[in-house]
Amino acid sequence: MLRTLIANNLACKGYYFNPWRAAAPAQPLVEALPSCQPSKAHAARSQRNASTSSSSNGGSDNYDVIVLGLGAFGSSAAYHLAKMGASVLGLERFPHPGHSMGSSHGHTRIIRLAYFEGPEYVPLLKRSYALFQQLQGEVGQQLLKKTGMLDIGPGPVFEGALRSARLHNLEHEVLTGPQVNARFPGYHVPEHWRAVYQPDGGMLLPERIIEAHCSLAQVHGAELRFGQQVVSWRALGSGPSGGVEVRTASGEVVRAAQMIVAAGPWMADLVPETKALCVPIRQVVGWFEVAKRGTFHADNFPVFIIQGDNPADCWYGFPQYGPQPGFKIGRYNHLNEVVHPDSLDRSHLTPADEEALRAAVRQYFPGADGKLLARSTCMFTNTPDNHFIIDRHPRHPQVLLCSACSGHGFKMASGVGQLLAEHVEQESNPAEHEELKLHRINPDRPGHAELLRAFQGSS
Repeated sequence: MLRTLIANNLACKGYYFNPWRAAAPAQPLVEALPSCQPSKAHAARSQRNASTSSSSNGGSDNYDVIVLGLGAFGSSAAYHLAKMGASVLGLERFPHPGHSMGSSHGHTRIIRLAYFEGPEYVPLLKRSYALFQQLQGEVGQQLLKKTGMLDIGPGPVFEGALRSARLHNLEHEVLTGPQVNARFPGYHVPEHWRAVYQPDGGMLLPERIIEAHCSLAQVHGAELRFGQQVVSWRALGSGPSGGVEVRTASGEVVRAAQMIVAAGPWMADLVPETKALCVPIRQVVGWFEVAKRGTFHADNFPVFIIQGDNPADCWYGFPQYGPQPGFKIGRYNHLNEVVHPDSLDRSHLTPADEEALRAAVRQYFPGADGKLLARSTCMFTNTPDNHFIIDRHPRHPQVLLCSACSGHGFKMASGVGQLLAEHVEQESNPAEHEELKLHRINPDRPGHAELLRAFQGSS
């Protein structure tokens, strides 16, 4: 019944949920997480909103929470909030979920647990993995494909992944370069390099996940409006439920007790104080024609991160899978071009763009050194330390900031969305949660003292 509701809900909005193949019910990696229940704070806010909605200025609606941006994190937060029973309004500037203008398109994203970026991420990754499996079961379609994961190289990527795997007792193997090449013939890894192999690594299907979160949010009662650009917002009071007012480009005004800003590369447009901290970088991936399709098939080729002798040379990639033929590869931060999302050229590819990708293909994956079949442009929104920004607004605690995922956030979207929803309901600070402390606004983090001064100086 639920799956029928989901399909009908997408259809009536003009979306067609058409994953590449159906999935069998997933076996959870960890124990199922408990369902969240509406809190007393939610009941009190609902009663207050009911008593004030008829007298609000201009007749605007009142909600428990407004979510600005329905990409990876916003769609997840909207789903979990609606599932709790909160009254949710989601506003998305583009006309449909899973669009190709931001940071969450291109058919696949890596999911992995032995995290080279730091073992502190692993509890949140486990939570997110379990929630993606649950979401897959709810919609009855494949959203996660296990392929195994390889962290390869002579330096920090290999060493960091191994440290996380050992610290958290994650299943893994350490392989030499020749062992990688023998087990996975699509690879051509130098003999003196090593790799951490994680059998639970794999691919997420980002557009389908965002569509699923949005559709289920609507099934649970959320109101999601697409093609609605937000031009301004203001705080109405003080405290975690002090209220916000949001104005759209069409002139509509809406209000809520709290607001989540999950605007990705548009973060600085809505919260100007973050401009120096949340920096969009142009990112290009390409799909290359392979000589032997079986060698690069998802059953024979793990997803990977490979780091060269120069630590700045770092690529990630995927087997052939889904609607786009070819071996997919990207270079972290590509050519390090700072952009604004409204002026980003998403259609033009330069010879330098292709060479940044083909250099790794030629050296480490020679069986895929064929024609460039397709390419896609998105953005990383980077912070100086490459961690996220997840915290309440320093001046307006009724506003939660969630952005700047530095090119590695999608795999944690399900967990972050759930934790944001819990802290909205509890009127508490998500940055106090153990899994999110790494991402709080903290003057000890690079650029954050300046950020706090910018907030103090803003009106």
